[in-house]
Amino acid sequence: MKDENDKPVKAVTIWRQNEKWFVTPGTVKVGQGEDVIFTTQGTQASILIPKGRLFETPAAGTGTVSGDVIILAVARDGQTKVTAKKGSGAKPLVAKPWIKCRYAVYCHQDEDFAEGSSSPIMLIEPPS
Repeated sequence: MKDENDKPVKAVTIWRQNEKWFVTPGTVKVGQGEDVIFTTQGTQASILIPKGRLFETPAAGTGTVSGDVIILAVARDGQTKVTAKKGSGAKPLVAKPWIKCRYAVYCHQDEDFAEGSSSPIMLIEPPS
């Protein structure tokens, strides 16, 4: 998926089925500089990303940063995004493993957390 400027974008949807909230996909691979767009269906949500240092500071009014934690606020049936930081641009001599970044999605509609195929995970491309 790409945005209007042909920049790669990863989409994550927060939705409900049979009284449970889900995050699809459960695992998403995010390259350096790519946006992750979170879309809610039927709930307001708070997204907690503990490894905030891997991402750019959210745009004003879309989230907060506390230490190394980013908290994003998403309106009911709304969207927000976070952007993975870019590295130095130098290519590493040895391939590094992707960085596992677990995050949580709290759905205000039912005061419950969404589930993925496991705990929701973003795999972040390591800095060059």
